[in-house]
Amino acid sequence: MAEKRFKLLALDMDGTVLTEDKLISPENRAAMLEAVDAGVTVMFSTGRGVQNVLSYVDDLGLKSPLVTVNGGEVWRAPGSFMNGIWWILS
Repeated sequence: MAEKRFKLLALDMDGTVLTEDKLISPENRAAMLEAVDAGVTVMFSTGRGVQNVLSYVDDLGLKSPLVTVNGGEVWRAPGSFMNGIWWILS
């Protein structure tokens, strides 16, 4: 049987990846970067607005898609907006 290989790791931030101090723990950081090095797309899917996510994305060097505002915005990559719920509703 072929080994399963993950292609995507979509992570929540608050209460999941971030500590109570709103930092990425060294263990989480290492695991995320290990996944990136293994060819896995690591992305955030969060209730936060993009302006409250970008510092973490920049710190990790991620160029992956983002899902923000509880799914209300989808970004192809940081700075590259793809779609938002208000476009669908109008």
